[in-house]
Amino acid sequence: MKNGKLKVAAGFVVGTLAGVAIGYLTAPSSGKSTREKIIKKGDDITGEIKGYAEEKVAMMKDLYNESINKMTGKGKKSVEEDKNLVSAN
Repeated sequence: MKNGKLKVAAGFVVGTLAGVAIGYLTAPSSGKSTREKIIKKGDDITGEIKGYAEEKVAMMKDLYNESINKMTGKGKKSVEEDKNLVSAN
């Protein structure tokens, strides 16, 4: 499900970039002005994508650490239970 959302987001970004580029290319402006606008918009969108990616990476790190902590806790509990079984016998 998350992979599908990522594909939709990527498709949206690519579509937006293509639409902006086509809009700038068909607008009545000088070539230099048009290129500058495309570069600026590309930089803006790149910054947004970078921020989104950094946010998702941080979220994934948190989930990873949470999972590791849960598994470690379960492992320690299992070891204690095994020790109790051995010492009871």
